[in-house]
Amino acid sequence: MGLDLEVFVSETDKQNASDYMCSVCTDIAHPPVVFPCDSEHVFCEGCVTADLVLCPLDRQPIPPGKTTGQLKGSALRIYNKLTLHCPNQCNSWTGVMSDLDSHIASKCNAAQVLCPHKGCGQRFLRKELENHTTECKHRTVLCDHCKTSVLQLFLDEHVSSSCLSAPVACPHGASRCPTVTRSMLYNHEAHECAYVPVACSWSPMGCTHRSTRAEMHLHRRDPAALADH
Repeated sequence: MGLDLEVFVSETDKQNASDYMCSVCTDIAHPPVVFPCDSEHVFCEGCVTADLVLCPLDRQPIPPGKTTGQLKGSALRIYNKLTLHCPNQCNSWTGVMSDLDSHIASKCNAAQVLCPHKGCGQRFLRKELENHTTECKHRTVLCDHCKTSVLQLFLDEHVSSSCLSAPVACPHGASRCPTVTRSMLYNHEAHECAYVPVACSWSPMGCTHRSTRAEMHLHRRDPAALADH
């Protein structure tokens, strides 16, 4: 799609712009391309495709090996000097055609822009983008525990399953045990936890008794157990 004739400032601009009307969308061609027909008709770049074999306006066949070209000479100079308001109605820019693309690409608050975070793919008005980027689930954040960079989308999964610095509850003692980091959980279970089931130290000699680490001393003091050992 091209530019509405009403965005041009003066009647002279509108009259000159009419010479660049795209016959496909009936707007002013933008960006303009010159079709390789004998009359060199002008169309919007987005309104013609590379596989066309006939001019959309006069149906003339395209000569072999010819492709669309760019405006040149006086046609390009007149086009670039056309004065217009921002077609996105941002109400903050009026300028010449040669500066329009730069305005839209970097400054226009009413232009549609792509979220910069890889994997998001959503588009927003530039004036709304900052709010989105601070909340986008595809932004990179630091884990509060290990300070590793993680996508916000996967932060909860990271903390709950793989972060070695995240606090975890002992699966044996639960609230009765002190909270430890995931990296220290094995050591806690192997050497510290009073509620983990352990084998009697005399198991190499045939004892099959198992109890929690905290209760094992009772077994070792049991006269009946001592007799079996």
